[in-house]
Amino acid sequence: MRKQYLRQLIWRLKKRNNSRFVKHTTNKVAAKDFEQEPIAVVGMSGSFPMAKDLEEFWENLKAGRDCISEVPSLRWDWKKLYGDPVKERNKSNIKWGGFIDGVDQFDPLFFGISPREAEFMDPQQRLLMMHVWKTIEDAGYSAKKLSGTKTGIFVGTADTGYSRLFSYEDTSIEGYSATGIVPSIGPNRMSYFLNLHGPSEAIETACSSSLVAINRAISAMRDGTCDMAIVGGVNTLVNPDFHISFNKAGMLCEDGRCKTFSDKANGYVRGEGVGMLLLKRLSEAEKDGDHIYGLIRGSAENHGGHANSLTSPNPKAQADLLVTAYKKVGFDPRTITYIEAHGTGTELGDPIEINALKAAFKELYQDYGISHIEERHCGLGSVKTNIGHLELSSGIAGVIKVLLQLKHKTLVKSLHCETVNPYIKLEDSPFYIVQEAKNWETCKDESGNDIPRRAGVSSFGFGGVNVHIVLEEYIPRKTVRTTASNQNSVAIVISAKNEARLREYVELLLSHISKNNLTDADLRDLAYTLQIGREAFDERLGVIVSSIQELKDKLKGFLENKEKISDLYYGQTKRNKDLLSIFSSDDEFQETIDKWLHNRKYTKLLEIWVRGLWVDWDKLYVNEKPTRMSLPTYPFAKEKYWVPKGKSKKFDINPVELSQNSIKEEVDFKQASVKTVERQIVNPLEIGTETEFFTKTLEKPKGISLINLSPDMEKVYVKDVGNHLDIKVSAEESKHSEAESALSAESDKKKIISGQALEEYLLESLAEVLNLSQGDIDPHEKFIDMGVDSITGVNWVQAIGQKYGITIRATKIYDYPSIKEFAKYLEKELYKNDLIVSGKDNSFTTPDKSTYTSLQNPVKEEAMYTQPESETSGEVLESQKAISVDIEALQASLAACLADVLNIDENQIDVSEKFVDMGLDSITGVNWVGLINQQYGTSIKATKVYDYPNILEFSTFLQKEIEKMGQTPNPVLHLSADEILMKVQSGLMNIEQAEELLTRLGYEE
Repeated sequence: MRKQYLRQLIWRLKKRNNSRFVKHTTNKVAAKDFEQEPIAVVGMSGSFPMAKDLEEFWENLKAGRDCISEVPSLRWDWKKLYGDPVKERNKSNIKWGGFIDGVDQFDPLFFGISPREAEFMDPQQRLLMMHVWKTIEDAGYSAKKLSGTKTGIFVGTADTGYSRLFSYEDTSIEGYSATGIVPSIGPNRMSYFLNLHGPSEAIETACSSSLVAINRAISAMRDGTCDMAIVGGVNTLVNPDFHISFNKAGMLCEDGRCKTFSDKANGYVRGEGVGMLLLKRLSEAEKDGDHIYGLIRGSAENHGGHANSLTSPNPKAQADLLVTAYKKVGFDPRTITYIEAHGTGTELGDPIEINALKAAFKELYQDYGISHIEERHCGLGSVKTNIGHLELSSGIAGVIKVLLQLKHKTLVKSLHCETVNPYIKLEDSPFYIVQEAKNWETCKDESGNDIPRRAGVSSFGFGGVNVHIVLEEYIPRKTVRTTASNQNSVAIVISAKNEARLREYVELLLSHISKNNLTDADLRDLAYTLQIGREAFDERLGVIVSSIQELKDKLKGFLENKEKISDLYYGQTKRNKDLLSIFSSDDEFQETIDKWLHNRKYTKLLEIWVRGLWVDWDKLYVNEKPTRMSLPTYPFAKEKYWVPKGKSKKFDINPVELSQNSIKEEVDFKQASVKTVERQIVNPLEIGTETEFFTKTLEKPKGISLINLSPDMEKVYVKDVGNHLDIKVSAEESKHSEAESALSAESDKKKIISGQALEEYLLESLAEVLNLSQGDIDPHEKFIDMGVDSITGVNWVQAIGQKYGITIRATKIYDYPSIKEFAKYLEKELYKNDLIVSGKDNSFTTPDKSTYTSLQNPVKEEAMYTQPESETSGEVLESQKAISVDIEALQASLAACLADVLNIDENQIDVSEKFVDMGLDSITGVNWVGLINQQYGTSIKATKVYDYPNILEFSTFLQKEIEKMGQTPNPVLHLSADEILMKVQSGLMNIEQAEELLTRLGYEE
């Protein structure tokens, strides 16, 4: 034994000496300091078949539960596809799988995503986002704590085929279709949402994806690329394509049971699951008081190279992988007491993996000078026997299983292996199969001290990528814990987005306290974790307690709606915005809060906290910080988002599809079909006559089905004559507005503009798009150097095209890359399209006010303009009065329209809430502003939603824009037939008015 110990010591010294003369530094810290430092797992979250969280997952493992079931109807109808895969086309005789609950559930507004977009998001993106958040909270960190850090996200994920379900349902392609299905967007969304600056990568190496993700994260942390990392994998089964393919390839078992190591092994059963871990360097985790599930001591990755076939395993490569992993960490092979095998349950695949393990450990034993294996000390198991093969997330499922076994010091049973596969020979090896649950015993060193439990996890991709991770039990340092009684009392804070979420959160916390038998010794850690490890949301609850029992009693009282609970505080930040605005920037008040913190004035602190003021709870713990602990994470809303069933979205214009329940009656016209709507959006433009041009109600349109009319429709002019509308249809030759006809005939109704005027407009509009002052823009400078990218370029060019009535390709900004060049190009295009004549004037000529004929309004309201008399009839066709905007009605209209765009209930719209917090992004923002422009005849840029970031501010801006229209003819009052139908679609005209106008055009019933 002494000789073996000396050999081990010499081998370790050789490893150190090989690299002692080379130093690489990153951020003034020697890279070798990170090379072998253990990586701590400080947070984790997951959901697996028949287990919504890791507590249920452990209970299933401990009980030896088989979690396989028939394919649920939400995924596909297996009965319709059931058949002989050999004889029948696109048939499968596999009806089994491991499925997670809630794959169609999401809480999009929590992440600032609109419900409309959520429908188009692959379920794997949604699960990834929720479990990344839960992992961070489980570690005892708030999102703000990670913001701006070099935290990386590495996740095994891939295309699930969710996008193909849209084809099956004949659903329209939307702007979200691409971002919803591209796998890399999943981790990228969370890096964006959390403001993380480390790598953000989707990794796909088939079945080894999630362990490759861990290996990449370890490398990035050890070379200084990132300080922390979130790693994991996610796998869902949303359509039967792979089921059919794998079945035809002979990979799946007909009985739906993965029988790893068994003589009855006949293939695997597919499964779903998601698992995430938060990783930190051990030294930093200990310094920060993190709770640690276990340590990752090392990892290795390779490829099988040219094996028998692409999908055949290479036992030599697998053995080399294991030797590399364990030599990196320098462990005595006798201290490895469990291996979570890849173990897919195939007749030949399992023996190949066992033979690779035996070859690798034989070499490791020889390197340690051990010639004889004294006992079988290393158990083998596979989680696939419980939950199936989770493919992309199979590796992370194995790692989480081992971490839970370390936590509970128990090895759980590997199922369906009553008789071992005869090709598996375990004689003269250190291995045995864990066929019954047992205590996980520790090894002893020469002094009789316990050695931390050690294990390995293997994962092999069917394309040849192999990974092995080495795990070790964490032995915490002994510390003296301070109980609440030493500090008299603690402040417990809980918050959520709304009351329903808050109440569920309280229920979860109460359940956790009971299940885990928390005591008064845990109370200080519990309070600390909730204070500094959770975001503070709108709905807030605070209690002051000095014992666990007191906490339970007060939380139960809250759930039972008991009144006058002592030292319990409840509030909502939205109701106290005036208070927030007054005190948030008050330096003196912040000093007062600091004094309250120093003196532990919990009553005062909770009174202001529940009203929305920020409290830096960390200042309570200046001398000694408690330990973060694992507590229930945020209870996301369980709203259903799945593929829309065969209908276009409400705001598609060509055509707009109606749900049947929104139709009251149908009115047929010659070339158009208009369907009446139940609800119409209020129009805040008050014309002030007895006959209102717009219907005033606070309800939203359900949608209208339209067929495009001829582009050559005549214009309609409306004259307000007291109690009725006098409608005139212009002659074919009078297609231009009456105001334009006042210009000289020689100009052929064209506007006169110069290149200089175009330059001025382009400069002004580009400055607005880029949020620059006009003085910062040089007309000769290249667009790309000013920050014009593909998105701003498209927006800018579209606005130009809308202003001048032409179509310009966005790529023209690359052909004419400065304002000077682009203005010359634009001038030629306008002239070619007969929209301008060349002139020396520096601006457009506009009709003088004197060209309009004054009209006495019968209601005696001051008319700003009237249309000129018709050249043919001599009648005044239209009067236009000063526009008065009802701001409250305008806000109601905007809220109703926004609710439709975001696909949420109108009651969820808070006019003071920021658009980004309601899920409005660049795509929905463009759609919403486009609808506003259609309704009110404005030309507002979509970027204005960033300048005026809520309905209160945006409505004030829009009010001014609408009132500006009083200086020009109101576009709403002279319409083509197409435009009339559009007004009905957007709720600005009722069906009777549309019918009357279209009848005048000759489209009778």
